[in-house]
Amino acid sequence: MSSNVGNRLARLAAHLLQQQSFYPLFPPPPEGQAQLDFRHAEHWRLPVTPDVLLLPSRLAPFAKDVMGSLCLNPGALTKATAGGTYALMHIHPIPEPRLNAIAGGSGAEGSETPIAHGVAARTHVEIVRI
Repeated sequence: MSSNVGNRLARLAAHLLQQQSFYPLFPPPPEGQAQLDFRHAEHWRLPVTPDVLLLPSRLAPFAKDVMGSLCLNPGALTKATAGGTYALMHIHPIPEPRLNAIAGGSGAEGSETPIAHGVAARTHVEIVRI
């Protein structure tokens, strides 16, 4: 994952995760600058913290561990008449000893107990320029 990306991009991704909304400026400014239809607010909600959050934008491509989630902007594949960027993402498996420890300590098979599996720490992301 890229370590030379400024904290600004990580902060922007953190706003989405902290406010649990795809509209990170909630509530919107009172001046009416944001024209939102609140009848569809349930579609903006982010009810769980995702393991991987893809955030394609025109901002600089990045991959960051933000609050335990891998936040990734692969960039644009093309930029006008030039090539852009894309991301290669490799999620490595949980090491077998840890997997056995999880399976052994979870109780009955088929248990619905959530486990921390650290996808962000097990993932290698490469931003490729074309």
